[in-house]
Amino acid sequence: FESCGIPHRIDDRRLLWETGMGHAFLRALEGVLLDDADGVLAYLRSPYSGISPEEVSDLDLRYRRGTGLGARALVQIADDMGLGSLESLWTMVVADGTGGSRFDHEAARAVSRAMLAAGIGGAVAGSEETEEDARAFRALDSALATVASLTPGERCEWLDARLALRTLGQATVPGAGEDGDAVQVL
Repeated sequence: FESCGIPHRIDDRRLLWETGMGHAFLRALEGVLLDDADGVLAYLRSPYSGISPEEVSDLDLRYRRGTGLGARALVQIADDMGLGSLESLWTMVVADGTGGSRFDHEAARAVSRAMLAAGIGGAVAGSEETEEDARAFRALDSALATVASLTPGERCEWLDARLALRTLGQATVPGAGEDGDAVQVL
């Protein structure tokens, strides 16, 4: 293609869970949904939580030395340490009264925006990582907007949180420099 002067690009699309921001978001959602401290810790260790690695290490140590188990116990220790409220994570999953849980797309959008802001705050402008985070955010935001368009009310009353977790992880994130004026090579 290049020798003939034909614009082309190699398809390097990735799934959301394969990106840094997507993985952190999905681990946070999983941690909340399953009351899994390891999922919330994975999110906290990422640059998207806004909490320093040293503070997360101290939190992890206190959690492992404590008697409480689960993500809720971890969040209580984080609150006691003054690391900021992690309660916004719990707004993504709403109990439905039947023992199940429903996914709140608007709360998830707010969490993803905060994650992007935290990730960009500690990154180098124009870096590949920043650009990938922006693409991952757009893919996640687009997937959440699609969920919102299928929902008649303000909250998604019908989407099971476990289904949302699996579905969002399969969202595709476009590669760098994708445009419509080039031949796509798979």
